Amino acid sequence: MDAVANPERQIIGSQRLKRVMAAIEAMPPKRREVFLMHRVDELTYAQIARRLNVSAKTVEKHFALAMRQLSDTDD
Repeated sequence: MDAVANPERQIIGSQRLKRVMAAIEAMPPKRREVFLMHRVDELTYAQIARRLNVSAKTVEKHFALAMRQLSDTDD
């Protein structure tokens, strides 16, 4: 069944997208930056680390915290 045939699914998807976007906006700036650089710009942790002048481990930690914050939006 496609989305056109099921408006309820479209509404649920739209609501979930709004929650995810709100969660991203609510992230601390550095966490949000790391998340977007990795997921949107498709940079590796090493590339992000070089651009932000931090360690790859720091990038990894920010990304893990971002993913945890996003997973909390599914509740």
